[in-house]
Amino acid sequence: MLDALLQLAFGLALLHWLVSLAAALRFRPPPPGPGPAVAVLVPAFNEAQVIEGCLRRLAACDPPPHEVVVVDDGSTDATALRAEAARPFLPQLRVIRQPNRGKAAALDAALAATRAPVVAVLDADTWLARDALGHLAAPFRDPTVGAVAGRVRVGQRGQLVEALQAFEYVVAIDFARRAQSALNAIVTVPGACGAFRRATLTRSGGFASPTLAEDTDATLRVHGLGDQRVVYQPRAIALTEAPAGWRDLFRQRCRWTTGNLQCLWRHRRLLGRRGWLGLWALPGFLVGHLAMGSTPLVLALAVGFAAHAPALAVIWSLLHLGMELTAAGLALRADGRRLAGLGWLVPQRLAFAGLYVAVFAVVARRLARQRIPGWQKLERLGLPGAPASAHLEHQLAPRPLGLQPPVSLGRLVEGQHGVDDRP
Repeated sequence: MLDALLQLAFGLALLHWLVSLAAALRFRPPPPGPGPAVAVLVPAFNEAQVIEGCLRRLAACDPPPHEVVVVDDGSTDATALRAEAARPFLPQLRVIRQPNRGKAAALDAALAATRAPVVAVLDADTWLARDALGHLAAPFRDPTVGAVAGRVRVGQRGQLVEALQAFEYVVAIDFARRAQSALNAIVTVPGACGAFRRATLTRSGGFASPTLAEDTDATLRVHGLGDQRVVYQPRAIALTEAPAGWRDLFRQRCRWTTGNLQCLWRHRRLLGRRGWLGLWALPGFLVGHLAMGSTPLVLALAVGFAAHAPALAVIWSLLHLGMELTAAGLALRADGRRLAGLGWLVPQRLAFAGLYVAVFAVVARRLARQRIPGWQKLERLGLPGAPASAHLEHQLAPRPLGLQPPVSLGRLVEGQHGVDDRP
């Protein structure tokens, strides 16, 4: 009986992967072009170290933002003063100070202070590519588009933990969003770089959220309206400051996991509904979180299965390895990277599997006791290089390849491509 259940689980995993692969190969980024005016919302709590760099990058955007609102959510440092100092080079800036009420409340305060038809959300530690706002705005020419997810990259300083996260962002997050976008099943418009149609966001309830993942909550509420699409725009590139140490990474993933599980429970009515979102994306999102958190149990079951059916276990293992390598290889090629980067696959999977076992132990206890923290600040070190440095521009530069048809799997693996992914 157990063997049959395990085979069923592996079969469902294979089916989910095949759907992901087919969808990622079908994905086409929204076409570039002029879009509506954009207001940029920047929630900030103790961000004095990074806020000026973020605003300088906004001032360099072409087209420029119509409005920029920074909400200082009860900071105890010089965040508001550093933001105010940006007004000479960013005259459309407005800085709002409020008592500490949390990130979602800060975003709603910023939203209320703007009038542009599109609002982009940006973390205070994030630097945008020069053309990112234009690419975020372009898809809103389609009246059925309610939200757009941008592409987030990790700004690296040479730490191992940063390199592992950079690999994860490419082979897991970016690849998944391509597949989800093709099926109108994007789960999260990232708070680091995303945009919403104001009318859609207002109709769905704004950013107010009882969860730690206000970005996922807002995205799923847009899906819940039933008449708006959420798309991925990989041309809209942002560089974010990732945790530079394992302790900070652990805290970040505790917050992400807690918030995502809260959102899945809060939007459980979407399971099985809204097409691919409820039938494929959300179930996969849930199972993926639970599987990573229960790695020891999964390994124990796999060992038991191998003892009972060694030949079948070898077949399933090879299939799983092939799935992982194929998906990671395609994701690397889509980001314009060499397949030699596949060497990061095993170290990243092992390191994050161990990390998530500890994360789930904390999250389970936190949810059981209903002790949910508010802002969980990471230590800010600042992104590498000045806001206009050549090093930064290189990291923000568009990659040359894309996973779009007409492209055969063989040609992609060989490094040849059809449709270019450059702006």
